[in-house]
Amino acid sequence: MIIKSTVLYAPAIMAPRAAAFILVLLLTRRLGPAEFGLYALVTLVGEMLDMGSSNWIRFSLLRSDISTPAVWRDGLVKSARLSVAFMSLACLVGLGVAYWIAPGRALTFAVAVAAYVVSNSALRLGLATLQLQGRKLEQSALETARAAGLLCSGWIASGLHPDFASVALANAAVTGAFAAIVLTRGALTLPAGGAVGASYRSRIEYGLPIVALTFVSYMVASSDRVFLKLLGGAASVGIYAASYSIARTPSDIIGNAMNQGGFPELMRRHDQAGVDGAAQFVRNAFELMTVLQFTVLGFSAGLSHAIANAVLPPAYRDAAIHLLPIITAGAVCISLKAYVFDNIFHATRKNWLQFSTYAPAGLVTVAASLLLIPRLGALGAALSFLLGSFCGLMSSYLLSRRFINARLNMVELAKAVALGVIGGGVGHLTWMALPAHLPALAVFAAAATAGLTVWAVAAVLLRPKLIRGPVDKLTRKLLKRAPAQA
Repeated sequence: MIIKSTVLYAPAIMAPRAAAFILVLLLTRRLGPAEFGLYALVTLVGEMLDMGSSNWIRFSLLRSDISTPAVWRDGLVKSARLSVAFMSLACLVGLGVAYWIAPGRALTFAVAVAAYVVSNSALRLGLATLQLQGRKLEQSALETARAAGLLCSGWIASGLHPDFASVALANAAVTGAFAAIVLTRGALTLPAGGAVGASYRSRIEYGLPIVALTFVSYMVASSDRVFLKLLGGAASVGIYAASYSIARTPSDIIGNAMNQGGFPELMRRHDQAGVDGAAQFVRNAFELMTVLQFTVLGFSAGLSHAIANAVLPPAYRDAAIHLLPIITAGAVCISLKAYVFDNIFHATRKNWLQFSTYAPAGLVTVAASLLLIPRLGALGAALSFLLGSFCGLMSSYLLSRRFINARLNMVELAKAVALGVIGGGVGHLTWMALPAHLPALAVFAAAATAGLTVWAVAAVLLRPKLIRGPVDKLTRKLLKRAPAQA
């Protein structure tokens, strides 16, 4: 179930992030470090306000209404009204933040942030409506088309006006257009039903802890760039943000793709099979997540030189070689926390306890940023992110065990670590053995291919059930469809 859902949702998660990732690489060649740094900060602040103002509405819709199709229409109407109110508030907050973080260009910064919030909040509600109905393939198709639009619009805008605002507004226009399409399709295909769902009050009571949690979580995941801007300037943020995008994107894609189907399925398992059924699902999710996440970490560490030389301009490379493994390690911690253990709090309706897992981690990140960034610059920001992320992961794991104890298999965890070391190690050895005069992109491709090939063989030997399960299901389907023999 987890693997199938991950595969079906993967394009919806992967395409926009891949487009954003490619656009970052292109923009480093068109925008100066300072302009690129401001673009990264618009995305950061906009994402923070968007998640704080609308993500809880999506969670509330899925948690409150998913088991009763008759209330889906009522849930969508209430969610839409809440979205308009809270994203308006988020835009006002963004105006204040703009004067603090970009005082010289505050109004332009605020407009770009507001455009991001409005377009993405509307899109988030539309995608939640498709997710509610389980329309995975349609969601993936729409998100893939949007990704192509984001890439094209950003590239064209940066060519016409090479500044952060033009790119941010062009991306917001594309997202807004697709938000209208997704919302319309999602609403029109909802099943008929006149039942009344959860009240506004219950949705808000469920969501308020998520709002507080969102901002505390961004203390862990994003204060590194905020403090780097305040202590080092926009150009430092630009150099750091390029490495951050490369390091964080693969981990984020994997975690989100698994969670698109995994989150609602865990809610169903807990409601229908109780704690034992939920514990088994969490254990399976953790095992699959660690295999994929530690593989990403192994390749990031083993191929950091090859990645930096292949995709980044010279001004960004020296920093990226050291930053990539550290940021990836932090991203892996965040993914395991957010997409495995934090879901337990939602399933048991204890989501307000997530605050207790992020608050100390946020304080650790802020304290480390203040101590390390003045001394180490971008490297200090990366170390701060890693320390805070690891603290958050451990807090979430320990606290969530009180409600659903998944009894993690340490042998399987060791196998996941071994796979990451094997793949990244072979990739690194291949990179070292290749002639230095070869094109950087060819070197990276060859090293990555060698690492992936050996990793695949090792995965079949160490974790055969990851391969056997999907193969068995496919075989059964083919046998059912095969014509009966006379």
